[in-house]
Amino acid sequence: MKNKVSLTIYTISHMVVDFSCFFILMGTFSKSIEDLMTISFGFFTYNTIAFGLQMFIGYFVDQHAIDHSKVALGGCFLVCLGVLFGFCSWNFAPWLSIVLCALGNASFHIGGGINSLVYSDGKMARGGVFVSSGAIGVSLGTVAGRSGFPSWIVIILLLSCLGTIYFLCSSEKNKIIAKLKQINISKPMITKVSIIVYLCLISIVVRSFVGFQIPILWKTNTFLFILPSICAFAGKLSGGFLADRFGAKNVGVTSLLVSIPFLCLFYNNVLLCVVGLVAFNITMSITLLGVAIQLPNQPGFAFGLTTLALLAGNVPTFFFILPEKLVSIVLPILIIISAICIFFAIENRKGRGYYVKEIHEKPKKLSL
Repeated sequence: MKNKVSLTIYTISHMVVDFSCFFILMGTFSKSIEDLMTISFGFFTYNTIAFGLQMFIGYFVDQHAIDHSKVALGGCFLVCLGVLFGFCSWNFAPWLSIVLCALGNASFHIGGGINSLVYSDGKMARGGVFVSSGAIGVSLGTVAGRSGFPSWIVIILLLSCLGTIYFLCSSEKNKIIAKLKQINISKPMITKVSIIVYLCLISIVVRSFVGFQIPILWKTNTFLFILPSICAFAGKLSGGFLADRFGAKNVGVTSLLVSIPFLCLFYNNVLLCVVGLVAFNITMSITLLGVAIQLPNQPGFAFGLTTLALLAGNVPTFFFILPEKLVSIVLPILIIISAICIFFAIENRKGRGYYVKEIHEKPKKLSL
């Protein structure tokens, strides 16, 4: 895996950015507003901006051949501004703070996401490594925000990310606008491309919805609260490596089916639920690359599409939660649907790679 320095920097920065955003959400914002409905609307606003805008930012970056590192730098800077506004006593400061953090989060994800796709050498591992650290950042940021963690330390962490990205990642000078195309196979028809993309996105929507509907009631202390995020981290991190070794379709379908009994029947058992959570998150890198290989030369837009799908699965959870008696009925059906989508959308290409990288030209108009 080439460009390991930039992968390390973006992966750590991803954790810091998500940590900072949830530090603000669970700290400055939640503590400054008393009404629970208003707090919930604030979280909804943050998610909508942070995940919903990535598709548009990615498309703009692809069309104008913008250097990925500049996008990531802009994202870190906006999050840093958001944390700084947390010091202000203005009435609108908490809202301005979460909006800036959300915009920064969206921009950073696109910058780092483009890097993870283009330098992946056609393998799924790199995307999994980059995305995995966000889960740890979210849980640690939540704990830090609730516990009164010093804001100035958060700012120092963000400034450190800014410095390392500027001095170490922007020197790559590749402009990272890639022609992503499959190896040794003819380009599919547009109708087939659309079907594959839609199947991957449906799988992501379902996974997002199911992930928020699992009734994990055993998070009774700090470690157990963080444990599901550790499981998500482990699943996302290992998923790409497993897919590259044993075949993406094999790993994706098997991991989802294996997760069903652990998540839908034994969710009250910590050890068994942990196994299910790891298996359930393995498909993240698989669906990410599944979308990317169907959108040649549009890595930013492809990455943004997957986060939009995550948002689509998350939105319903703001309005209703499945009754526990329906969990063992509804969730297995949804997980099977996600597995079916992967079965028909993803190919097994063990060790061969899925696309060629780095042809420096502006992308063609979107044909989806």
